[in-house]
Amino acid sequence: MDWLKNETKGQELNFRSPEKPADARTLFRQQAAAWEPDTTGDTPHFIDSELCQARTKSASDTSPLTLRFGSSVAPFDTDFAKPVGDGIKRTAFEAGPDVKLVYWRERTDGSMQYYAYIKCGVPGAAANQATEVPLRGHMTDGLTKDDSHRAHLQHLLHSTKVAAEEFGCTNKPDIPTTVPASVKD
Repeated sequence: MDWLKNETKGQELNFRSPEKPADARTLFRQQAAAWEPDTTGDTPHFIDSELCQARTKSASDTSPLTLRFGSSVAPFDTDFAKPVGDGIKRTAFEAGPDVKLVYWRERTDGSMQYYAYIKCGVPGAAANQATEVPLRGHMTDGLTKDDSHRAHLQHLLHSTKVAAEEFGCTNKPDIPTTVPASVKD
């Protein structure tokens, strides 16, 4: 909160929590438990949950800071730094055995995208679900104008730890409290 208030320079903020954490947990668990290994190569389709949105009260400021969590279509072992067909250069870091941090700049609007992928087991799911359908956290920030990747990833990492506890990951993922020193701004 201090970071957000400081970066918005004392402007009055509107917060909204569109979905309750318990509802987000239920949705994630349903999607992860329903997942089955697919031999056809089809990409699964999942819906994530927006747990927080902050924006200023200024009518001219339309880009919020958002935080979403849900099921990842990309397995945990994906090489997120490997170039893909969209031409976007992604930066990826391991933040321990159970967490990967990834970020990149969108070509369309120039916005930064911050992601955390967490091995999060779900009761009743397939044995390899935690690595094949990990929990994914996604932060976008059109609000603060802070250019620090470390700051954004630090706040996403904190939120990830809270979400993993709230979601009740059966494997008790090891989520660090600080971003790896190798992450540079």
